[in-house]
Amino acid sequence: MNDCQTTELTRELLAQFRGTTLFYPHPSQHFLCTEGVCYLVEKSSAQWLLDAIASYQPFLRKDPYLRHCQHWQLTVDIDRSAKLMCAKGFINAAVVEKIERTDFPLSELELYLVDGILQLSTEYCCT
Repeated sequence: MNDCQTTELTRELLAQFRGTTLFYPHPSQHFLCTEGVCYLVEKSSAQWLLDAIASYQPFLRKDPYLRHCQHWQLTVDIDRSAKLMCAKGFINAAVVEKIERTDFPLSELELYLVDGILQLSTEYCCT
C-alpha cells in the first residue's frame, strides 16, 4: 500500500498543493482538474463532487461572470448532511444543492473553477 492510500485527508495536506502546470480532464469535458483536485478526489472517493460541479456547467456558463470564475463551497454538517454552493460574488448563491448524506472527510472545502480549471483554494491563489 502506498502513502496515498494510507494517509488521512486533512486541510494541512491539501494546503501543500500550490500552483501547477499539470492538468487532467474531467470526463464531462467541462473543465480540467489540477493535481490537488485529483488528489482530493482519490483520497476522499469524491468523484461525485466533481460530477455535481460538472452538471451545473451548462447553466452557469450562460452567466457572463460565472463563465470565467466560480467559487464552490462544500459544507458538511455533524449529521453528515452537506450543502454544495456556487457563490456569485460575496452575497449571492448561483447554485445551492443539499446533499442528504456524505462520507466526505472534511467539514469544509473550497474550490475555484477559473477559466476552465478546477483547483483547490491554495492552488488558486498561486495561479
